[in-house]
Amino acid sequence: MQITQQMFESYLHCPLKCFQYRDGSPAQVREYSEWQRQVQHEYEQSAWNRLCASFPPDKTFWGNPAPTDFQSHRYKLIGQYRIINAEFEASLNAVQLIDLNIGGHHRDTYIPLRFVVREKVTSAARLCLAFDALALSSACGQVPHFGKIIHGQSQQALTISLDKLVVKVRHTISRIRQHDARNSPPPLILNRHCHECDFQLRCRATAAEHDDLSLLANFSEGNGSDNTRRESSPSRNCRIHSGRANA
Repeated sequence: MQITQQMFESYLHCPLKCFQYRDGSPAQVREYSEWQRQVQHEYEQSAWNRLCASFPPDKTFWGNPAPTDFQSHRYKLIGQYRIINAEFEASLNAVQLIDLNIGGHHRDTYIPLRFVVREKVTSAARLCLAFDALALSSACGQVPHFGKIIHGQSQQALTISLDKLVVKVRHTISRIRQHDARNSPPPLILNRHCHECDFQLRCRATAAEHDDLSLLANFSEGNGSDNTRRESSPSRNCRIHSGRANA
Protein backbone atom coordinates (compact mmCIF):
# COMPACT_ATOMS: atom_id res chain seq x y z
CA MET A 1 0.00 0.00 0.00
CA GLN A 2 1.38 3.37 -1.03
CA ILE A 3 1.18 5.97 1.75
CA THR A 4 0.67 9.45 0.41
CA GLN A 5 1.58 12.66 2.17
CA GLN A 6 -2.09 13.62 2.21
CA MET A 7 -3.13 10.31 3.77
CA PHE A 8 -0.51 10.52 6.51
CA GLU A 9 -1.28 14.10 7.48
CA SER A 10 -5.01 13.36 7.46
CA TYR A 11 -4.51 10.36 9.75
CA LEU A 12 -2.95 12.61 12.38
CA HIS A 13 -6.14 14.68 12.54
CA CYS A 14 -8.67 11.93 11.88
CA PRO A 15 -7.77 8.29 11.09
CA LEU A 16 -10.96 7.78 9.08
CA LYS A 17 -10.19 10.80 6.89
CA CYS A 18 -7.02 9.04 5.76
CA PHE A 19 -9.08 6.21 4.31
CA GLN A 20 -11.62 8.55 2.77
CA TYR A 21 -8.76 9.99 0.72
CA ARG A 22 -7.48 6.49 -0.05
CA ASP A 23 -10.88 5.47 -1.38
CA GLY A 24 -11.43 8.68 -3.31
CA SER A 25 -14.58 9.47 -1.34
CA PRO A 26 -16.41 12.59 -2.60
CA ALA A 27 -15.67 15.68 -0.52
CA GLN A 28 -17.27 19.09 -0.38
CA VAL A 29 -14.60 21.77 -0.53
CA ARG A 30 -15.42 24.23 2.24
CA GLU A 31 -14.78 27.95 1.96
CA TYR A 32 -12.71 27.98 5.15
CA SER A 33 -10.51 25.03 4.18
CA GLU A 34 -10.02 26.49 0.69
CA TRP A 35 -8.95 29.78 2.28
CA GLN A 36 -6.49 27.90 4.51
CA ARG A 37 -4.97 26.15 1.50
CA GLN A 38 -4.60 29.44 -0.34
CA VAL A 39 -2.89 31.12 2.62
CA GLN A 40 -0.55 28.14 3.02
CA HIS A 41 0.27 28.15 -0.71
CA GLU A 42 1.12 31.85 -0.66
CA TYR A 43 3.29 31.33 2.42
CA GLU A 44 5.17 28.48 0.72
CA GLN A 45 5.93 30.70 -2.27
CA SER A 46 7.14 33.51 -0.02
CA ALA A 47 9.33 31.20 2.08
CA TRP A 48 10.83 29.64 -1.04
CA ASN A 49 11.65 33.03 -2.59
CA ARG A 50 13.28 34.21 0.63
CA LEU A 51 15.37 31.04 0.88
CA CYS A 52 16.48 31.27 -2.74
CA ALA A 53 17.82 34.76 -2.13
CA SER A 54 20.47 33.30 0.20
CA PHE A 55 21.88 30.91 -2.43
CA PRO A 56 23.60 31.49 -5.77
CA PRO A 57 21.06 31.18 -8.62
CA ASP A 58 22.89 28.22 -10.16
CA LYS A 59 22.63 26.30 -6.86
CA THR A 60 18.83 26.27 -6.64
CA PHE A 61 16.34 24.22 -8.61
CA TRP A 62 12.54 24.06 -8.71
CA GLY A 63 11.10 20.58 -9.23
CA ASN A 64 12.97 17.33 -9.71
CA PRO A 65 16.47 17.71 -11.15
CA ALA A 66 18.04 14.98 -13.25
CA PRO A 67 18.89 11.95 -11.07
CA THR A 68 22.60 12.41 -11.77
CA ASP A 69 22.41 16.04 -10.61
CA PHE A 70 20.60 14.98 -7.45
CA GLN A 71 23.07 12.23 -6.62
CA SER A 72 26.07 14.48 -7.32
CA HIS A 73 24.62 17.20 -5.07
CA ARG A 74 24.74 19.78 -7.85
CA TYR A 75 22.08 21.91 -6.15
CA LYS A 76 22.11 23.17 -2.58
CA LEU A 77 18.39 23.95 -2.50
CA ILE A 78 15.60 22.13 -4.36
CA GLY A 79 11.97 23.21 -4.22
CA GLN A 80 8.89 20.99 -4.61
CA TYR A 81 10.91 17.80 -4.79
CA ARG A 82 8.43 15.05 -5.68
CA ILE A 83 8.80 11.43 -4.57
CA ILE A 84 6.65 8.68 -6.06
CA ASN A 85 7.38 4.99 -5.54
CA ALA A 86 5.65 1.85 -4.29
CA GLU A 87 5.96 2.95 -0.66
CA PHE A 88 5.47 6.73 -0.68
CA GLU A 89 4.03 9.66 -2.57
CA ALA A 90 5.10 13.06 -1.34
CA SER A 91 5.87 16.56 -2.56
CA LEU A 92 8.44 18.16 -0.26
CA ASN A 93 8.36 21.94 0.13
CA ALA A 94 12.14 21.94 -0.19
CA VAL A 95 15.28 19.93 0.46
CA GLN A 96 18.55 21.54 1.44
CA LEU A 97 22.08 20.21 1.11
CA ILE A 98 23.99 20.50 4.38
CA ASP A 99 27.42 19.50 5.61
CA LEU A 100 26.82 16.85 8.26
CA ASN A 101 29.61 16.37 10.78
CA ILE A 102 29.47 13.00 12.55
CA GLY A 103 32.41 12.24 14.80
CA GLY A 104 34.69 14.48 12.81
CA HIS A 105 33.64 12.95 9.50
CA HIS A 106 31.99 15.38 7.10
CA ARG A 107 29.33 14.24 4.66
CA ASP A 108 26.98 16.19 2.43
CA THR A 109 23.35 15.14 2.72
CA TYR A 110 19.92 16.48 1.86
CA ILE A 111 17.47 17.28 4.64
CA PRO A 112 13.75 18.09 4.33
CA LEU A 113 12.35 21.59 4.83
CA ARG A 114 8.68 22.21 5.56
CA PHE A 115 6.98 25.60 5.38
CA VAL A 116 4.26 26.17 8.02
CA VAL A 117 2.29 29.41 8.03
CA ARG A 118 1.26 29.07 11.70
CA GLU A 119 3.33 30.67 14.44
CA LYS A 120 3.17 27.56 16.63
CA VAL A 121 4.90 24.40 15.44
CA THR A 122 2.54 21.58 16.39
CA SER A 123 3.35 17.93 17.02
CA ALA A 124 1.53 17.12 13.78
CA ALA A 125 3.84 19.47 11.83
CA ARG A 126 6.88 17.75 13.36
CA LEU A 127 5.54 14.32 12.43
CA CYS A 128 4.83 15.47 8.89
CA LEU A 129 8.43 16.66 8.62
CA ALA A 130 9.57 13.22 9.79
CA PHE A 131 7.32 11.64 7.14
CA ASP A 132 9.02 13.84 4.53
CA ALA A 133 12.39 12.62 5.81
CA LEU A 134 11.31 8.99 5.52
CA ALA A 135 10.07 9.56 1.98
CA LEU A 136 13.30 11.40 1.13
CA SER A 137 15.34 8.43 2.33
CA SER A 138 13.96 6.40 -0.59
CA ALA A 139 15.86 8.77 -2.89
CA CYS A 140 18.93 9.41 -0.70
CA GLY A 141 19.40 5.92 0.70
CA GLN A 142 19.33 6.99 4.35
CA VAL A 143 16.95 8.79 6.68
CA PRO A 144 18.08 12.32 7.59
CA HIS A 145 18.71 12.81 11.30
CA PHE A 146 17.15 16.26 11.34
CA GLY A 147 15.17 18.70 9.24
CA LYS A 148 13.90 22.26 9.41
CA ILE A 149 10.49 23.90 9.73
CA ILE A 150 10.19 27.47 8.44
CA HIS A 151 7.24 28.96 10.28
CA GLY A 152 5.33 32.07 11.23
CA GLN A 153 5.24 35.59 9.88
CA SER A 154 8.96 36.08 10.48
CA GLN A 155 9.73 32.79 8.69
CA GLN A 156 11.87 31.58 11.54
CA ALA A 157 13.82 28.37 10.92
CA LEU A 158 13.43 25.69 13.59
CA THR A 159 15.78 22.69 13.46
CA ILE A 160 14.01 19.46 14.43
CA SER A 161 15.70 16.24 15.55
CA LEU A 162 14.01 13.45 13.62
CA ASP A 163 15.24 10.12 14.98
CA LYS A 164 12.48 9.64 17.58
CA LEU A 165 9.86 11.20 15.34
CA VAL A 166 10.68 8.79 12.52
CA VAL A 167 10.00 5.90 14.90
CA LYS A 168 6.53 7.34 15.57
CA VAL A 169 5.95 7.84 11.85
CA ARG A 170 6.82 4.21 11.13
CA HIS A 171 4.39 3.15 13.86
CA THR A 172 1.62 5.31 12.39
CA ILE A 173 2.25 3.93 8.91
CA SER A 174 2.10 0.42 10.34
CA ARG A 175 -1.32 1.15 11.86
CA ILE A 176 -2.59 2.51 8.55
CA ARG A 177 -1.43 -0.61 6.76
CA GLN A 178 -3.00 -2.85 9.39
CA HIS A 179 -6.38 -1.23 8.78
CA ASP A 180 -5.86 -1.57 5.05
CA ALA A 181 -4.84 -5.23 5.25
CA ARG A 182 -7.98 -6.07 7.26
CA ASN A 183 -10.14 -3.90 5.01
CA SER A 184 -11.30 -2.32 8.26
CA PRO A 185 -11.20 1.51 8.29
CA PRO A 186 -10.90 3.22 11.70
CA PRO A 187 -14.11 4.28 13.47
CA LEU A 188 -15.64 7.67 12.86
CA ILE A 189 -14.45 10.08 15.56
CA LEU A 190 -15.92 13.58 15.45
CA ASN A 191 -13.63 16.27 16.87
CA ARG A 192 -12.87 19.96 16.43
CA HIS A 193 -10.96 19.25 13.22
CA CYS A 194 -14.35 18.49 11.65
CA HIS A 195 -15.10 22.20 11.36
CA GLU A 196 -12.33 22.64 8.77
CA CYS A 197 -12.66 19.23 7.07
CA ASP A 198 -13.99 18.73 3.56
CA PHE A 199 -15.69 15.52 4.72
CA GLN A 200 -17.60 17.21 7.54
CA LEU A 201 -21.07 16.88 6.04
CA ARG A 202 -20.48 13.26 5.09
CA CYS A 203 -19.37 12.33 8.61
CA ARG A 204 -22.10 14.33 10.34
CA ALA A 205 -24.68 12.52 8.21
CA THR A 206 -23.22 9.18 9.30
CA ALA A 207 -23.27 10.31 12.95
CA ALA A 208 -26.87 11.45 12.60
CA GLU A 209 -27.84 8.00 11.34
CA HIS A 210 -26.46 6.60 14.60
CA ASP A 211 -28.07 9.34 16.72
CA ASP A 212 -24.71 10.45 18.13
CA LEU A 213 -24.80 14.20 17.46
CA SER A 214 -25.62 14.84 21.14
CA LEU A 215 -21.98 14.01 21.94
CA LEU A 216 -20.55 16.84 19.84
CA ALA A 217 -20.20 19.19 22.82
CA ASN A 218 -17.80 16.75 24.47
CA PHE A 219 -15.47 16.20 21.52
CA SER A 220 -11.83 17.11 22.12
CA GLU A 221 -9.57 18.76 19.60
CA GLY A 222 -7.57 16.18 17.64
CA ASN A 223 -3.88 16.26 16.81
CA GLY A 224 -1.16 13.81 15.92
CA SER A 225 -0.09 13.16 19.50
CA ASP A 226 -3.43 12.26 21.04
CA ASN A 227 -5.29 10.20 18.43
CA THR A 228 -4.53 7.06 20.38
CA ARG A 229 -5.91 8.56 23.60
CA ARG A 230 -9.06 9.72 21.84
CA GLU A 231 -9.65 6.31 20.31
CA SER A 232 -9.46 4.73 23.77
CA SER A 233 -11.78 7.25 25.46
CA PRO A 234 -15.37 6.59 24.34
CA SER A 235 -16.73 9.19 26.75
CA ARG A 236 -14.91 11.97 24.90
CA ASN A 237 -15.64 10.94 21.31
CA CYS A 238 -18.26 9.81 18.85
CA ARG A 239 -17.14 6.38 17.65
CA ILE A 240 -18.89 4.65 14.80
CA HIS A 241 -17.31 1.40 13.66
CA SER A 242 -17.34 0.28 10.06
CA GLY A 243 -16.15 -3.12 8.91
CA ARG A 244 -14.47 -5.50 11.34
CA ALA A 245 -12.74 -4.73 14.63
CA ASN A 246 -10.32 -1.83 14.50
CA ALA A 247 -6.72 -1.87 15.69
